[in-house]
Amino acid sequence: MGRPVTITSVQIMLGAMTGAELQLRASAEPVLADLQPVASATDAGGVVTMQPARPAKTRYLLLWFTWLPPDSSRTFQATIYDVRLHGTP
Repeated sequence: MGRPVTITSVQIMLGAMTGAELQLRASAEPVLADLQPVASATDAGGVVTMQPARPAKTRYLLLWFTWLPPDSSRTFQATIYDVRLHGTP
């Protein structure tokens, strides 16, 4: 985000299909191993709001899908239409 900010919630608009599992991961450094889970969602679809247990002061965020739901052709996929971050600078 260019500089550290405090994230209080994230609103994600997914496709209509439910069943996705995802984590919101945060870190002050751009190192994948440093991105720790701060919130998660299960059986997700449509509009999902994720809130860290406590506000996350971070510069880097990652939406990490740990499970993708199968569609009618038995392929696994999820669609992200929009992501909105809420917090303070």
